[in-house]
Amino acid sequence: MMPLSQAIRLGSMMRPQAFGYLQQPLPFQWLRKLLGLPLGRTCALGAAYEAGGCRSTIIVATEYIPTFRGPGVAVGEASRQIEFPDCWVTILHLTSDCPTGCEGVQMVERIIAHLNDDHRWTREQIADWVESIERSQEPQDPNADVVPEAQQEALVACGH
Repeated sequence: MMPLSQAIRLGSMMRPQAFGYLQQPLPFQWLRKLLGLPLGRTCALGAAYEAGGCRSTIIVATEYIPTFRGPGVAVGEASRQIEFPDCWVTILHLTSDCPTGCEGVQMVERIIAHLNDDHRWTREQIADWVESIERSQEPQDPNADVVPEAQQEALVACGH
């Protein structure tokens, strides 16, 4: 499986950028399809999701589900559950500061959405930032602190 940063870059070549949506359909779908134009837009995570071939299922929430963007999913509402590769989850669930200095410490998945939606970073800029986090998780030398085994296995699965 390709690293998250690479999937964001690849996916950003497939469709225009969306803001506030994982995947946002564009109007006149029939005409766009006929003309061979993109049918929709994707944010940085949506681009990775599409390029990585991640599967998703629609579920009805039986309890509150926090999300990386917005207020979350209430009981009884439909939600798309995306199956991200373990190596991506390892990166997405790390905590970091917003690289612009504006937010407090958050999970990387929330910062990706924040950079996309609020700062209007390009998906390529976001991929560069994610890559810096991926690289920070690689052991730098044999005498360096050891990355936990489960985390190391997930990173190796993504080509790190």
